Amino acid sequence: MRSLDLLKPDSAAAIIIDLQRGYCDPNSDCAIRLKWDVTTADKVCHAHAPYLESLRKILPPNRIVWSQMEEAADTYASNNAYGATGDLASEFVPLCVRGTPGHDFHIVKPAEGEKVIFKVQHSIFSCHTPDAAGLAEYLKSLGVSQLVFSGVVASRCVNASVIVASNYLGFECVLLSDLVTGPKHLEVEITEHLKTTNFFYANTRTAEEVLKQLTRSR
Repeated sequence: MRSLDLLKPDSAAAIIIDLQRGYCDPNSDCAIRLKWDVTTADKVCHAHAPYLESLRKILPPNRIVWSQMEEAADTYASNNAYGATGDLASEFVPLCVRGTPGHDFHIVKPAEGEKVIFKVQHSIFSCHTPDAAGLAEYLKSLGVSQLVFSGVVASRCVNASVIVASNYLGFECVLLSDLVTGPKHLEVEITEHLKTTNFFYANTRTAEEVLKQLTRSR
């Protein structure tokens, strides 16, 4: 998107990536078993609460879309050859297995009528589940041409989703710089990915800037 002034509520949808306990809860397996520092992810989940309160006054429920990742040994690991040569699959720590607390949303969750996309790969538009494979067609059927992204992990699932949406599917994209993050050990990776995303794939702005623009252009 060349200018934030082009963002309009009648053509926009919000995409919220993987705000699940497995990635964001300081008491989850990623924090305890993998010893990840997820402090910023926890904070970003809390920060989504006021963002969503405002967003829900602007966009209808069917244009607020959440992804929910299944990161388990029989889905994520097998599809990604876990480890550089596939030799670390036995060490895989499942973080977001359906039916366990790690799969649940953390702090915030979808409201009635908001769409939830189940996925087993990084991009919310992945072809590996029917939900994800049909998302682009669903959004375009609503007249959506602009997507506002937030969530975790900024350099992985968020980044992959933005690239596919912008580069392959033709959506204009905005990335909320203050509502994307990841574990502390990925800070450098995240910073570099955000620079690249802002240069090539998305207009990077704060949640406040985007909400003001959506409100102003109603």
